[in-house]
This record gives sequence, structure tokens and C-alpha cells, in this order.
Amino acid sequence: MTEHLDINLKLSGDGWASLHGFSYLWESEESRFVGHSRGYGRLSSASTGLFAAMARLGAKFDALLGNRGFRALPPPSYHSTYRDGLCSLDLPLLPAISRGKIARLLDALPASLERVRTVLAPLSPGEIIEPICMRAKDLRIFGRDAIVVTLQAADPVSEQNLAVLTTRRSQEHAQWCVKYGKPQGPPFTPHISLGYALDGGLAAALEGEERSTSGLPTFDQLREITRETLAYDTLTFTAFALYAFVDMATFMRPLAPNGSSSVVVSTAP
Repeated sequence: MTEHLDINLKLSGDGWASLHGFSYLWESEESRFVGHSRGYGRLSSASTGLFAAMARLGAKFDALLGNRGFRALPPPSYHSTYRDGLCSLDLPLLPAISRGKIARLLDALPASLERVRTVLAPLSPGEIIEPICMRAKDLRIFGRDAIVVTLQAADPVSEQNLAVLTTRRSQEHAQWCVKYGKPQGPPFTPHISLGYALDGGLAAALEGEERSTSGLPTFDQLREITRETLAYDTLTFTAFALYAFVDMATFMRPLAPNGSSSVVVSTAP
């Protein structure tokens, strides 16, 4: 088997590597928060609807792939990103004149999120949107390390609302990437990550010639498991908000308005 050296910097030992950053996440009625510190709540998504089905799927994938370098995300951390911001992995791409300041802001997250919001764009704290009902579309591997479930609009009205926001997001994302020297990456694809692979070897084994001797299920088999598990559940996005994260399983935002801080959309226990 080919040796793969592209180690995933989001993982560390048996846990999640420290990775500080911020991004906009979709929010829904299933978005829940538990107290963290200094008025911030940690995302703890409810085990209902599509999130519950995703949890069942994650457990299946963990059983099939867990001993081959796959690490499933804890279900309470499930989320879908509306638009990326910056994280510590982006620092080498940034202009040298601003790199140190941004590094200090990222290191201080989540406490520095309000300062990040006002200094770097300024950024919107988020907003309530026209509802977008989503359902699972397909199983994909992103970036050779993330196994994700892509999403699609579940009805014509949601499809229209998603199209409007996608156009707006594309414009905002392009401006952001120019300003901070980030590559724009592939077209926007709404998705929820199931988990991450330790390195590119798992993706190669699932997708490439190596899978015939790997003892792993084929990617088509995993897709069929995904379709069967997620066929009947939906998730309705009602807002997006600015979040800080300290690793790939811990996302936080203010629980209550603080000056110009994020609006509260859903904080039910």
C-alpha cells in the first residue's frame, strides 16, 4: 500500500488538536448551547431530526472505519458552515504586516470574538434568514481528510431561499479571500461533517485502487448506508451566526447580546 504522509493537523493523539478560528455557522431549531465561560455557550446540537439520523450514521462509520484512522465527531458538535473566516492554519497565507495581530486574536478566542468581529471586517454578528429546509444529498470526501454528508434544499421555496443566500455568500467570500490572501476553494456545498481521517490513506483506500486489498467497504457501499440512514429526515436553517472554535469539536458564540454582539436565535436547553 502507498505510504501517505499528509497527517491531519486537526487531530492529535486520541483527541482533537488545538485549532483556533472563527466562522459563520447555520443555526436551526435544533441548535442548542451549554454554558461555557464569560457569557459564551458551546454548541450542543439536539439529537432530533437529521442530527439524530447523522448520529446513527456516525456510529456506523465509526464501527466500520474507526480502526483505520477515522475519528467521528461527537454528535453535539454537528454543524453546517455558512462561510469560513480564519483559523490558525491560515496564518502563513496572511500578509506579514497583519499576521502577528491576527495570530494574537485567534489565540485569545473565544474571549476575543467581539474584537475579531469589529477589527477584521467589521463582521456581522449574524442574522435571522428566511427558513431553508434541507435534507441529505450525498456522501463525499472533502480535502482528503473530511467525510461529509452534503445537503440540498428539500422543497422549492427552500431552494429559492438557498439560491439567494448562496449568491450573497459567494460575493462576501470572494471579497474576504482577496482581503486575506486565502484561496477561494471549490464552489459552496452545504454539508455536515461526520468526522475526519488521520491522513490521506483512508481516502485513497476508499476511493482508489488500494481499496481492493484494504478490507474496507467500498465508497459506494458507504453511500448506500448513508442513503438508507438519512432518507427521511430534514433540518431547517433559520439563521446564521458568527462562532469561535478552539478545535473541530468545540464551537462557541455569545449567549446574550453584549453591546453589538450576536443576536440570540435559539438557546433552549
